[in-house]
Amino acid sequence: MTITSILKCPVSGSDLSFVDEKCLKELRGQIERGGLRHLAGGPVRMDLKNALSSSDGQFIYPVDDGILTLLPSLAIIRTDHAQAIACPQLALETENVMRYYDEIGWIPNKDGILEDVGRFDDLRPVSREYINRCHLRVGKHIPGRGKYLLDVASGPVLYPEYVAYSEGYDNRICMDISSAALRSAKAKLGDNGIYILGDITNLPLKNASVDAFVSLHTIYHVPAEKQAAAFNELERVLKNGSTGVVVYSWGDHCLTMGFLTTVYSALRRLLRIVLPAFFVDWLRGGGVSGREQTQVNTATANKGPQLYYHPRDYNWFQREIASRADWDIRVWRSVSLQFLRQYVHAKLLGRALLSVLFRIEDAFPHLFGRFGQYPMMVCRKANRLA
Repeated sequence: MTITSILKCPVSGSDLSFVDEKCLKELRGQIERGGLRHLAGGPVRMDLKNALSSSDGQFIYPVDDGILTLLPSLAIIRTDHAQAIACPQLALETENVMRYYDEIGWIPNKDGILEDVGRFDDLRPVSREYINRCHLRVGKHIPGRGKYLLDVASGPVLYPEYVAYSEGYDNRICMDISSAALRSAKAKLGDNGIYILGDITNLPLKNASVDAFVSLHTIYHVPAEKQAAAFNELERVLKNGSTGVVVYSWGDHCLTMGFLTTVYSALRRLLRIVLPAFFVDWLRGGGVSGREQTQVNTATANKGPQLYYHPRDYNWFQREIASRADWDIRVWRSVSLQFLRQYVHAKLLGRALLSVLFRIEDAFPHLFGRFGQYPMMVCRKANRLA
């Protein structure tokens, strides 16, 4: 069984298959004569080395260096059909997310750290064990083995904990809106992965075709009006009787983190009144304060494409998602990056604090998923009769 057995055309919904060399030669000739265009309207300017075709031959999808390009806007069609076929357009917010990760997010900075990691992850040793253990929570809620694990918005599959999710699977399908992410993932996983340029709100996969899915820190970057579609698509492609995991954020709807941030600011002002400033910085371990770091991130983020971010609240999730399918909210990580940078420091027993916090989260996973910063939404798809 090849990957084409579970693929579908994201425009027509028909089956996809790889084109043979004779067809490729004909397509290259049509490109040279200007007889082919992308569905979005632009002319085709590429050396078509491999491609997928819909079953009726109407839509062609480039395969570039092992990456299957399955975005509707990049589908190739004959010029004389271009006006007759409506193109499902990517939302402007999604295009900006694509540009952000292609041009900024997955590009190393001057310290060799990927920009997205430097902005949104806590890389300090004091937090490392806690964060790694949070990563491992995902693997506990998906089957340990299967044929296909779908990783939507896989990015470069950053951490060893992420790689471990698919250790028992024949294939890890890395799907992302960013070609830079997929190239990095391919460099890491090689033949152990299948790489698809695709959109989470229009997955180019057949119903009930994957054994499990993970989608980490993805859906709150999807346009607000399309987030329900993203959840529904993940549930659609999951096999009956299996499970998948979404890691989400409540954003500013997490009142717990908002309250603790306010308390921190008040305490810091008080300490600076009663203690020398250098002593307060020494207790924190020096470096950049949480507020200053936020300002640095904002200043950097204002250069180039903006990363769209729109978290929904708990009530929206219960009304629009959980009421229509079997989704269970548990904790992934209860504290925000700002909390870690403000409260957790080596000289203030930060590692011990996080160890205790992790054990409490495990004891009350639903409570911390509901009121913490990052819920883990587990989809359990019921067995259904065909």
